[in-house]
This record gives sequence, C-alpha cells and structure tokens, in this order.
Amino acid sequence: DAFLTMVLMGAMHGASSGFLSLSMPNTFSMSPNYVRKYIEKNGLKRPDRDAFQVIRKRCRRFLRKGGLPGSGRAIHGDVRDLNESVGIEPGSVRLIFSSPPYLKVIKYGMYNWIRLWWLLGEHKSVDGKLDDAHSIKPYIDFIGEVLRTTMPLLDPHRGIACWVIGDVKKKNVASVNLAKKTWEALSEVEALDANGKLAKYRLLGIFEDSIPKSSKVTRIWKSKTDKSGKATVVDRILIICHEDANPLPIIPNGQISWEPMQP
Repeated sequence: DAFLTMVLMGAMHGASSGFLSLSMPNTFSMSPNYVRKYIEKNGLKRPDRDAFQVIRKRCRRFLRKGGLPGSGRAIHGDVRDLNESVGIEPGSVRLIFSSPPYLKVIKYGMYNWIRLWWLLGEHKSVDGKLDDAHSIKPYIDFIGEVLRTTMPLLDPHRGIACWVIGDVKKKNVASVNLAKKTWEALSEVEALDANGKLAKYRLLGIFEDSIPKSSKVTRIWKSKTDKSGKATVVDRILIICHEDANPLPIIPNGQISWEPMQP
C-alpha cells in the first residue's frame, strides 16, 4: 500500500520515540561509518520500538481530520519531460514549488540510503541517474530547460512558480546569489504557453531564507572534518509567473492553520 509505505518512510529515522531509529536527523541519513562512530563516541543505545505501533500512531495522526479531499498523482521521471506526461492539462497548474538540486552539495541517494535500502536494497543507482553535478553555467542551462517545459503547464492567469535556490559558497570567494544570477540569465527565456502563445516569465520577487548555523539540519551532527551544511549559507526563493499573469493568494493568511502537527 503506497500510503503505508509513505508513513513508514517518514518514520525510518529521527530524534524521538515516533521514529524507528536511535536519535539522528530525520531529513537525511548520515553515512553508515559516521553513524557507527557517533554511536560509539556518545554511547547511544539502540531503542526497542514496535514498528506496527509507530505506524499505527502516525496513521491516526495523519488521518485525524479524515481523508484528504480529492486525489493526487506522483510522476517518477525527469521534470524536463513533464509536458509529455499524460494527464497534466496545459494551463492547469496554479503552483509549482520545487528545490532543484544544489550545486555539487548533496548526493540525494547517499543521504537517503536508509530509506532506499528499504525500498530498493541500495542507493548508488539513484545517484547514478540523478543530474545533480552541475557547475553554475550548466545549472542555469538546466533551469532554462525546466522553465521552457513548465511554461505550457502553468496557468497563464494565476499560476506561479517558486524555485528554492541556495547561494553558492566557494573557498576564499564571496557567496554567489545563484537565484539572482539565474533570473538575470533567464529573464528573456521564451516558451509556448498554454494557449500556444510565445511568452516570457515575470519576476514577482526573490525572497531570502537565512538559516542559522545552529538550526541547519545538515550541521546537527557536526564534526571538525564534516562539511555538511557549510556550502549553502542562504536559501532564496525565486518566484515567477507568466508575463501576463495576475496571481492572487491561493489561500488568505487568515485561513491557514499555523498549529504544528504534534508527533
């Protein structure tokens, strides 16, 4: 069952009794050797958890307000092929929110090796398929391809696209605002929209999301030699829309429940 698999994937590892592992970050998997050494150094003990009880508790929490209305669809593939996907109508997408692969910072397969071990038995094949080893120019070219692909899918009147792009930090060089650099390079990109008209994107804003070093997930298990979390100082959200669009808030702030879901 896909739902139960999703619930289990979220519970594989984390820092509380709602997870199936000893205390570790929930968002990514530290390497086996790093985990082994950290356990030895800090005297951590393997917890005795009932997997069925953990899954049952999570299911009740997720479904306490009933099932979600409507249905969703997951597509396993290259974003640059989205306009060829059956079932996505031109102009039907009102919101795109994505975090493209950061420049040579994260190996997504390796940092999800525990979940992938359960799903596939290994993680190396995932890293071998992902297009995530770009320098700046190939990265911008890649984003340009993505913008051309998603233009015909985006609602030309209300749709917006949000791209989370981290600043690039190089040794002995000032950080590069990659979101700004990307927009400057791609602001003149044209593509056929949902109506078959050649159109450009319009910039709505670039918003900074500074992450305190003490709060950055990739630095929770830090060491003198570990470089996790040091390559990206600031995340920014590049928000764009069709050049003729007049996007309005999809949900007013007053209708959003800010109460966190408790484990």
